[in-house]
This record gives sequence, structure tokens and C-alpha cells, in this order.
Amino acid sequence: VFLFPFTKTNLRAQVSRRCGLRLASGSMNVLVMACQAFWLQAADDLGAYAAHSGSSRVTQSDVRLLIHRQRVPQFYGGQPTLDDLVRMK
Repeated sequence: VFLFPFTKTNLRAQVSRRCGLRLASGSMNVLVMACQAFWLQAADDLGAYAAHSGSSRVTQSDVRLLIHRQRVPQFYGGQPTLDDLVRMK
């Protein structure tokens, strides 16, 4: 399994900076695993999009589709839905 370079120090700093909270003991390992699972799934999805289009390369279009399907409106130019706004808080 390829492990992405999510350092505990970096993740701790990001959580603190973004939401002003400290992580409870034991939550760091779960957060690292969640980040790894997210990126592994993203890589699998990108591979599937490329294969579906008959390409051996992941294109910008594949990445845009991934971002769109993950409902990240600020990246694809769409207007956020109420659901998007609730998730951002």
C-alpha cells in the first residue's frame, strides 16, 4: 500500500489553523488513515475515468469530473448548494 506523506505534525497544524480546535488523543491515527483512504479512492476514480474514456492517461477533464463529483463548487465554478454550504461549516 502506497502511503501518502501526511505527517502528523502537518495534519495537527491544519486542523488547528482551519477550525481552531485541538485533536483528541487517538484521533490522529484515524485522521491519517482517512486522508490515505480519500487519496487512494481519488486515484482509483481517476484511473476509472481514464479507462472509461479509452485513455492511458488521466486528463484535466478527468480531474474536473472528480472534483465536480465530490461537490467542491469553488473548483469547478458552480454555485454552492445549501448542502455544500452546510458541509463547509
